Amino acid sequence: MVFNRFGIQLLIRFSLIAIGIYCFIYLFNSPRFHAATLLSFLVLSAMAYDLWFYINKTNHELSRFLSAVRYSDFNQQFEFDDIGVGFKGLGETFTSILENLSEQKKSQEIQIRHLSALIEHVPTPLLSVLPNGGIVLRNSAARRLFGSATVLHVDDLKQFGDEFYQQTVSAKAGDKGLVKFTAEGLESQLAICVTKVSSLGRAERLVSLQDIGSELESTKLRAWQDLSRVLTHEIMNSITPIASLSQTIVDLVDDADEQLSKNNAHRNSFESIGEAAVTVARRSSSLMQFVSNYRKLTKLPKPEKSALSLQALFDHVIRTMNAAFENLSVRIVPSVSPVSLEIYADREMIEQTLINLIRNSIQALGENKNGLIQVSAFLTSRGNVAIEVTDNGPGIDIKLINKIFVPYFTTRPEGSGIGLALARQVMISHKGSITAANRENGGCKFVLVF
Repeated sequence: MVFNRFGIQLLIRFSLIAIGIYCFIYLFNSPRFHAATLLSFLVLSAMAYDLWFYINKTNHELSRFLSAVRYSDFNQQFEFDDIGVGFKGLGETFTSILENLSEQKKSQEIQIRHLSALIEHVPTPLLSVLPNGGIVLRNSAARRLFGSATVLHVDDLKQFGDEFYQQTVSAKAGDKGLVKFTAEGLESQLAICVTKVSSLGRAERLVSLQDIGSELESTKLRAWQDLSRVLTHEIMNSITPIASLSQTIVDLVDDADEQLSKNNAHRNSFESIGEAAVTVARRSSSLMQFVSNYRKLTKLPKPEKSALSLQALFDHVIRTMNAAFENLSVRIVPSVSPVSLEIYADREMIEQTLINLIRNSIQALGENKNGLIQVSAFLTSRGNVAIEVTDNGPGIDIKLINKIFVPYFTTRPEGSGIGLALARQVMISHKGSITAANRENGGCKFVLVF
């Protein structure tokens, strides 16, 4: 409608100018109307100026309107009340269009902020790999995964392991798989999924990473527990009557031996029977102890968590170890940074886990006069609380390092083989992890990450 009015206004002005030109020519050719001719010329000039102003003003305002749209300047106002009816309608239309565009842009910005907030709080790390090799971390989970490390280019991923770097660089859209991720000497298992995203003519690969190490450990643990329940149930059902009967035989042989003590002819036979019964009873007792240890793995109670000061926890554990080992030559040095560092965990479980780890280190150091055990707690670059138990002993045989958390596996004749298995189960119940590794300068270290 505005443009219709604009056309009518132009038609009227052109018509008036045409009439003015006709009048001017007529009067100009009449020798007696000089004053009227001059007046018609002035009127014609005024109408031409008005037409020029009208068209030029319209072009100027149209240019200002298009510039406002182009640069998203929605604060422009178009008010022409003092110019004319046509300009007033044009101004109202321009202003209405800009207001609608402004509302649409605000709505889009709200949607973008909403989507950004959703992506930011997604627990799965998301990162984009650009065509030029650039890396963009899309949410806080991705920033926590890489910690304080600078990750701006695919080459920066090499510090987290060659396998992780190669998999991230070479993975194509639709690929899924498992990859090892190493940060601060701690290795974790990540599930990687790649999707291709195109926007504004630029294609990029969106990589999602999910730490499934705890899920794998939990699944493995449940498998061990299920197996242990079956084994302990069947073994106990079989061994209990054997142990009971063996002890009964031993008692009967003792009674018979007293009664036949005067008859030496049968004494040797009874002694042999007695020795066999004692052997069976001893082995039955050992087997029952074995099953009892396995039962500990399947009946670990649910953690009763509370806030624990690690400084106080370390002091108590070290006092306990000094009291348990008389004349202990090994030095146990605690370190907590910051001193106020706390964890939310079951005090008894974590305390027993630390005691088992320190006891293992003491036994590994043996008679080493320079034995040193360091128990330290700190925050990792990814914001996790870590407890590290290190020693300067002989370390762990590289062939056995992947077996030490297997229930009942031990390298010491007197060992039960359930200490480290229980430690792993405790950390899994706390949604954490425990890893073991040899130190570069000798000795081994166990790291508990919460």
